[in-house]
Order: sequence, then structure tokens, then C-alpha cells
Amino acid sequence: MTAPKTTPPPLQKPNRASLTGKDMVGSMLILAAIILLGAGLLGRCSFNPTGPDPADIPAPTVDVAAGLGRAVDRVDFPVRQPELPEDWQATTLRVNEIDPAGVQAVRIGWLTSDGSYLRLSQSDADEGTLVAYETRQAAVGQGMVSAAGHDWVHYLGERDETVWVTEVDGSRILLTGTATETDFQVMAEAVVEAEVLPAR
Repeated sequence: MTAPKTTPPPLQKPNRASLTGKDMVGSMLILAAIILLGAGLLGRCSFNPTGPDPADIPAPTVDVAAGLGRAVDRVDFPVRQPELPEDWQATTLRVNEIDPAGVQAVRIGWLTSDGSYLRLSQSDADEGTLVAYETRQAAVGQGMVSAAGHDWVHYLGERDETVWVTEVDGSRILLTGTATETDFQVMAEAVVEAEVLPAR
């Protein structure tokens, strides 16, 4: 004869009075661990309702040699590749049509050593067309500047950015940006001294 099966009594929550100090310490340790874990996760996150700060977004880097190698096959004017300080970062390189007739410009932008911006535009456009395209306003000269053995016409660009323009061996050379005059001089010398890139 088999013994009757007994059903175990249902589990019951222990009475608070029966809890020991050891139980309470264990519960507090578990709660503290949960709080610390939550604080750690939240500490790695931040919320900015206006979006990320542009200063925290790294600027892109472009390969100037490769980009100019492709550009020389698209344009009909001499193109130069300036040798610049190693800590200058090239961030943009484009070939743009700058007027309805299809006149083009090869445009490269750099961040200089102090994080300022300086763009080089090379084109066979007339000076007024190139300056108007780069500054988004009518070309009004502000005087002359001497750099790298050439006279450059000084203009003011958007947001009062500096603009220098000259002609070197059949190419119009324009520099513009927020960089210092010293950096403009560095760029001017690098462009004038650079060899014309051969078409491939």
C-alpha cells in the first residue's frame, strides 16, 4: 500500500518580526549595488535637447593628393598641390561650377594649426566671378597685399572673412577664411612654389 502524497505548504513571506539583522544587511547591500549600477549607466549618458555640440564632432579628413589627381582631369587650367604644415588638416575638396557658363574651380579647405579655417580656390575664372562666388557678394577690393613675390588683391568675404586673390601662370588663386595673416602667408608661399600637377 502506497503512502498518501502530501502537498507541501505554500510559501509564505516571512514575518518582518522574524527577519534578522543579517537579512536586513543583505537587502541593503543588494539595493546599494542596484543604485550604483544605475548611477554608472546614467553617468555615461547625457541629454542635449538642441543636439550635439558641433565642437565635439571631429572634422572629416580628405586625401588631397588623390582628390587633386582626379580634379586635374576635370579642369582646363593648371592645378597645384601646396605642401603645408603637417598639423594642418584638409577637410574638404571639391570641383564646383561657379557660373552658368560652366567655369570651374578646384576648392580645398583646411583647418590650420590653431583650428582656424583657410580655403584655397584655383580657377581660370575672371577675378570678379571667382570672388563673387566665394564671398556671395559683389567684389569690392580693400587694397593690396604682398605675399610670395606676388601682389594679391584683398577683399572681405562673408562674416568679414579675409580674401586674397592673385594670378599665377594662368590660374586664378584665391585664399579665404578665418585664419591668421601668418597662415595666409604660409598658404600663399606654398601655392606659388608648388609644381603644376600633370594630367593623368
